[in-house]
Formats: sequence, structure tokens, C-alpha cells
Amino acid sequence: MHKMGMKGLKWPIRAKKGRFSLWTLARPGKGCWQIYLCAVAALVIAALAYGLPGGEGAASLRNRYDLALDFYPQARQLDGVARVDYCNTAPDRQEEIYFHLYPNAFADEESTPIPKEEWEMAYPEGFSPGGMQVAAVRVDGKNVPVVLDGQSEDILCVDLPRALAGGERCRVEIEYSVTLPKLNYRTGQGANGFQFGQCYPMLAVYDETGWNLDPYYANGDPFYFECADYRVTMTLPEELVLAHTGEQLRQQACFGRKRLYFEAENVREFAMMASRGYTVQTAMAGDVEIRSYAWNEEGGAQALEYAKDTVDFLSELLMPYDGAQLSVAQSDFYVGGMEYPHLVQIDETFYRTWELYPYLEMITVHETAHQWFYGLVGNDEVDEPWLDEALTEYMTMRYYGYRYDEAAEKRAFRNFITADLLDMAPEGIPEPPLQNSLMPSFEYANGTEYSAQVYARGAYALRETERYMGREAFDAALRAYVEQRAHQVATGEDLYAALEAQKPGAGEYLHDWLSGRKRILRSSLLQEMQQP
Repeated sequence: MHKMGMKGLKWPIRAKKGRFSLWTLARPGKGCWQIYLCAVAALVIAALAYGLPGGEGAASLRNRYDLALDFYPQARQLDGVARVDYCNTAPDRQEEIYFHLYPNAFADEESTPIPKEEWEMAYPEGFSPGGMQVAAVRVDGKNVPVVLDGQSEDILCVDLPRALAGGERCRVEIEYSVTLPKLNYRTGQGANGFQFGQCYPMLAVYDETGWNLDPYYANGDPFYFECADYRVTMTLPEELVLAHTGEQLRQQACFGRKRLYFEAENVREFAMMASRGYTVQTAMAGDVEIRSYAWNEEGGAQALEYAKDTVDFLSELLMPYDGAQLSVAQSDFYVGGMEYPHLVQIDETFYRTWELYPYLEMITVHETAHQWFYGLVGNDEVDEPWLDEALTEYMTMRYYGYRYDEAAEKRAFRNFITADLLDMAPEGIPEPPLQNSLMPSFEYANGTEYSAQVYARGAYALRETERYMGREAFDAALRAYVEQRAHQVATGEDLYAALEAQKPGAGEYLHDWLSGRKRILRSSLLQEMQQP
């Protein structure tokens, strides 16, 4: 996400980070034969799941979602049945599994992640509640209790009739209904359309720390997803035009409405945007169809051009775009832009006049670049938000050199990165007081501090590392990182290792910048601002 202009606490519920885990025991250094056996089991499962990214081994262990959705715009209601074929890819036996119910974060004024000072933009008609009601849960055809937990009942715990060993599957069926709030955000209804971000029960990730059950924090993108396969049907009024993840397979009439069929393979989530006013424009970036959905056609044409050039640029630099289409959707979204697989939503205000097109360009490029960093190479966006946001922001600056020239790249860096950092060190302060891009998202005091440290300072650290290594070696390291971690979940250690492979010491050099061991001085920022 890119928040123009722009805490929480870990929630200790039944399964939390840090729980006892065979995966944790299997870490190096424990040194006993039981640990060895656990490690072997973990490696076998990991090899099946991840040994061939995107290949048959990975596909056989991916989770699969089958979503049947019906939308009633007058009531702002999305009814759904989610059938989830879950595979336990961990060495631990699982007695329960967990789903995030993200819409419940918007149920009341106390739980909403929208800061009060931003309500006028987010809730233009005043606070409007939303949420997800779960009617029934079945596991392998057997009814199980509906157990809700979390700060705002935004976690669904599904107790399994039988424990699942590593590599075993079960089928979970959840009947639910979502009420969209009147909200200009990822999930909601705005003046021009509807946003369906995170609008279905979403499997939590189980990793070496246990189940990741973070609440909907206000800072950044509070998400952490693994790749899965999706089959989706959406029934809605004929007049609504839908931008979406994946590919539409067919459409059929359904009692005066229309039913659309979609599929998406090996993606981290499924999202949609809908509007009666959308006009669709298309262009090709190699074999990829770029689609622009907008009610402002001139702005839509600009967004189409920016997205196309970004796909061309990053497909050449890093790895070919992972999908047949990319949709850029003008949206009632007050905080700039947001990424989803094959889909980005952009604040509708930036489409209005040519004076705002520089911001439309920057945000469209940033969200499109997320298709590589978050979409293709995943990460825990709560605990390591810098890993996708800093790389994406850095690549956004590089785009200007690709599309225009070196001077444009330097100018963009000054305007979007250096100026942001300078705001954190006003006159009389020799350096920004906080210099740490490695904190979890909820530890930053507010969105402004988060943005400066994770986006701006993170991109600055990457640029300095590029200068240290040389651009050719730095780009080679990024290509290796993307190729090695495609369709998987990466950590900062993976990026450091890719840098080290190209130049010993480069990973530590980046870490020193990110952690604050290397400091950014106000005098150096001022000097950069004065350069031609």
C-alpha cells in the first residue's frame, strides 16, 4: 500500500506466535536425535511444498479456495460459501486451524483501524459499521462449533474432528455474510463503487513461530498470506462492472442478474472492485493484458500507460510478470493505493486533473511493482513490512530512469524519498531521531512515522547498498532473490544472502542502514535536495 501524506499490541489468544512447535525444535543447534528426525520431517514436507516453486510439488500441497458469492448492492451485503481444501504443510499435527475475518475490524467505532483524525476522508457520511457473520462451519461434512476470538471477533477457530499430520488435508466449509461499511477503504462502499478486499474467511499462516493471528493494525498492510488456488463465482447485478484477481472464464445470466466465473492459481488472495461507472481500456505489455477500470477516462488512460510501462520494466529487470492480466482500478480509497494479485486499487482523486497525474503515476507504479514484491515474493507484512515496501518504493524510483532518463530518476528520489526524510529532521535537529526500518508495523507511533521509516528510509538504504555494490551486481542479486523465493514467503535474511552472494559484506551493509547503525544526517539530505 502507498499512503499519500500519511499500533497496536500482539493479541494473546489461544494459538499465538511463540507456541511450542516441532518446527521450532527443528531449528539448527538443538543437537539431539529427536530434533534430527523432526528436522528431516520438516525438510521432506518443505521439499514437497517448496522445492519446485510453482511446480507439481508445490501445487500438490497448496491450499485451495472455492468461493460462491452473491452480492446485493442495496443492502451492501455479500453472501458467501467458502469451501477451503486445507493442507497441513508443517511437521506439527494440527488440532485446529484459524481464519482471519478481517471485515469484523470495522464492526464498531472502537475496533476500526481508521485513525480518528482521518474519519472525515474515510467515512464521509459519518461512521458506518461493517462486519462478517459466520452462520455455519463444517469440516469434512461434519458440523463444528463457530468459535470466534481476537480483539474484534476477527479470528475464527475451527476445531478439527481429527488431528491432521503433516501433508494431510481436510475440507472446511464456511457459510458467511459480509456487510460492507460505507467506507473509502480496502473493504467498503464509496460514492462510486464497492471495494471487496479481504472479504472472505482467509486462512492464517502457520510457520515456525506458530499461528500468525495479528489483528487489523492501523499502520501499513496488516497481512501475511501464502499462495493458494482459487475458483470463484460472483453473482451480481448486470450493470456492475467488476475488476478482479485472476481470469474470468465465462459469464451466464442468472434470474435477471449475471454470474461470473473466475480462477486464479498460485496467488496470495482474491480481491474485486465494482462500479457502474467503469469504462475499461486495455493495452498489452508483451503477453500481459493491462486493463484500466475508471470512471474518469482520461485519468484511466494515464494509469493504463503507467502500469504497462512498469510491467515492461520489471519483467525485463527481475522476472516476467506472473499472470495473464493486470487490472488497475480507480477506487473510493482515501489513502493512495493498494495492491492485490493481478489487481491494484488507486485513489480516485488522482484521476481528476492533469495536475494530479504525477501522483497518479507514482502510486500506480508503486502498486504495480508490488506484483513482484508481495505478490510473487511474499513476506510477513506485519513483522517485516520493509521487505516488500522498501523494495517496491526503490523500484518505483528506478522506473523513472527506465521511462524517462537518469535525471528524472534522481529528481523522483529527491521529491519522494529525500523530502520525506527531511520532514523527519526539521531545522535545528542534526538527524531524524528515529532511524530504524526493521520494526514490526505496529511498533511505529503512527502512519507518518511508519511511512518515513519503512518506505522512504528503506528505499534510501537500498539505494546506498546499490551504490556500494554497483548497479549491475545489485540487480543480479535482486533477480536471484526473486527467482529463488518466487511463490514462497521470504525473510530479510533471504535478501541479505542474495546480496552477499554477489558481494561479500553487502547483506550486512544493507542491514546496517536499515537498523540505524548507519545514520542519515540532515546535512546530507539538504545537500541532495540542492543537487541539479
